[in-house]
Amino acid sequence: MLDSILTKSTTIENNVASILAINKAHGSLERSAAGSQNWTCPQGVYAVYATIISASGGGGGGGGGGGGAASSYYSVGGAGGGGAGGSGGGGGRRITAIIPVIPGTTYTLTVGAGGTGGAGGTGGAKGKTTQSSGNFSGGFGGGGGASNGNGAAGGTGNTSSAAGGGAGGNGGKNGGNGGVTSFGGISVNGGVGGKGGPGGGGGGAGSKNFNGSTGGAGGTETSVGANGNDANSSNSNGTGGAGGNITSNGGNGADTTFLAALLYHGLSSSNAAKGGKGGDANITSSIGAGGSKGSGANANYNAFAGGAGGAGGAGGKGETGDYNANNTNGSNGSTGAAGHAGYIKIIW
Repeated sequence: MLDSILTKSTTIENNVASILAINKAHGSLERSAAGSQNWTCPQGVYAVYATIISASGGGGGGGGGGGGAASSYYSVGGAGGGGAGGSGGGGGRRITAIIPVIPGTTYTLTVGAGGTGGAGGTGGAKGKTTQSSGNFSGGFGGGGGASNGNGAAGGTGNTSSAAGGGAGGNGGKNGGNGGVTSFGGISVNGGVGGKGGPGGGGGGAGSKNFNGSTGGAGGTETSVGANGNDANSSNSNGTGGAGGNITSNGGNGADTTFLAALLYHGLSSSNAAKGGKGGDANITSSIGAGGSKGSGANANYNAFAGGAGGAGGAGGKGETGDYNANNTNGSNGSTGAAGHAGYIKIIW
């Protein structure tokens, strides 16, 4: 009876009423909280209509801003660059299926947890000023940390000079993947976590009777930014560090392999959209602005969007001169938003 009904139509929507009509008992069960529970198929029930929505991925953490540099005898230290915003997490997927069941058999509904948001990177330390006389060069700024999933540390600014350069900011961590949601032989992987934003480069220090040194480069997704250059000639202010930069989007919701028997019974699915791109931080000799956060991925067919990426931290302010210790540390990047837990509903 069940197979004969299924072969008459190619769409689930046209099958549902006919399938449920063969059941001798009727009801429904839904679960939206992460975790598992058992359901024992009642006597007289031979098929269920299932809606399964996977969990979405968490957003990546924003990269930390680079630290501002110290001044040297009225020469101004450069500001640190801003960290890049984290990418949004991958969206969930929605599956609808008619699933044959056996009366008296116990089935497990498992709802996957939303992916955790990635931690934001810590801001780079400001450069230190050392009282000194005579001619001296300003310290260069450290390069910003890469994201690399674990948020690589930024480089350390040169602090051996009287005016120290700022340290690069640390990269943010990746968001967690959404958990698996499953029922009746269908397992749907959660959305992929968003990528953490790289850290901004530290600012270069000003110097007396030499050029101010150059701030470090911002990190990228895969590599730590290079340190800045030392000062070499003529009295000058320091140069601000470069902002962090991320060029790739968050991941798609993971593809799922389906059983051939379920495909025969009218299984349908949809791919999630990509996560939002992390913002690029400004490259500036004033305060480096933090990168804007990446938006969470949209998902088709009423599935859950991925968590938004965290905003990148602002770069630290450069020293204003005369050993006033007005330079500041870079700001921390924000934690990415958590993804949404999955969902299951069965009707019989």
